[in-house]
Amino acid sequence: MSLDQANRTPAAIGLAAVAGVALGWSHLPLAFGVLTWAVLCLAIAIGFGDAVRRSRVAFSITGIFLLFSGLVAAVFWYDAPAGELRLWLGLPAATAILVYAIWPLGVLAGVLYVVEFERSILPADRLRRFRERYVLDNEAPAKDGRER
Repeated sequence: MSLDQANRTPAAIGLAAVAGVALGWSHLPLAFGVLTWAVLCLAIAIGFGDAVRRSRVAFSITGIFLLFSGLVAAVFWYDAPAGELRLWLGLPAATAILVYAIWPLGVLAGVLYVVEFERSILPADRLRRFRERYVLDNEAPAKDGRER
């Protein structure tokens, strides 16, 4: 059984999710974290639909994934409970990376949607077709030109 193009991304999300759960149960938190973000990036790719084929969108999603993977690796690198305590902006180094770098990283996906929305998600021709197809009768202007 072969998967057509429309079913590949959801299948990849399911496979990555199952692998992530297995790695989480195997006590491999770094791999679990990276696979979790892979699932999220694949979901972002589904949100962009056909636009993900454009190199700019694909490059941005890949960049977000690689940045997150590097930050997760840095958390594990700086996490030294028995070692010397290094503080960054008042927090231990690993916690500072989580709070000041990883948590705000989700904003990048939102910014990507804002920047690409009009071109990728709802261009003018799709918006026009949507309005033509789904406009309600009570939203149409009155025949005499007055608003209802």
